[in-house]
Amino acid sequence: VDFRPNLEVNNIIRSNYADLHRLCLSSPGAIVLPSFETKQGHVFKDRGLMRDVRAAVYARDIVPFRVDVYKQGVFASDYARWLETSPGHVYHVDHQEGYEPYVIVSRALCPFYDTRFVGYGYNKVQHILHLNHLGFQFHVLGGSYVVADPHPPSTSRVVLYETSNKEEKRRRKAHLDDLYRAFRSELERGELDNHQPAPYVDAFREATLPTVADWATSMRAPMCVAGEGGDGQAYGRSMANSLSA
Repeated sequence: VDFRPNLEVNNIIRSNYADLHRLCLSSPGAIVLPSFETKQGHVFKDRGLMRDVRAAVYARDIVPFRVDVYKQGVFASDYARWLETSPGHVYHVDHQEGYEPYVIVSRALCPFYDTRFVGYGYNKVQHILHLNHLGFQFHVLGGSYVVADPHPPSTSRVVLYETSNKEEKRRRKAHLDDLYRAFRSELERGELDNHQPAPYVDAFREATLPTVADWATSMRAPMCVAGEGGDGQAYGRSMANSLSA
């Protein structure tokens, strides 16, 4: 499992189902679950309490996912605001270039991923960009999040970024950049407007919710990973300030 949802996400979604269902179908909307990763040498135990999450952020046990290498992927979610948002409440955020949150959407309205983006790079970015182009509104859900467990880099990432051949690495990265630019141009020209949604009339009820429930109820063990110490309180404040700027 790459990411695990927090223990309370199932209860939060069920308790606020009517409002979340309306947001997903009427806007249309994408419900954002902020993503975190645990840091090396640190332990984060999810007991279902937001005060534990805030403490873990200030202690630098968890940080926004890959914020140190790809800040634009999480910046728009406004983690400082999320930390103060009551469970079940939502707030709207605007899409920004490079944004790649983990979202809950209705499959009846959601376009497929573009299968030209094979392997590592741009696949989530292009999909979120496509949602934004189709008019999806992004709503961050308080009290709900996902955390990345530690794991070795995927084979596709190794192939792209960890080759010793600098020219081959440059060529592969240039190919991805060109492909993403082509995708953006196709969106702007309206060539992808006739997307093919997945064949479910109301998958938010039929598919997405049970999946989240299964993940949440199966998450019983504490999540551990590794990081560095330092001034946790200062780091937490600076992280929150930088992500809300």
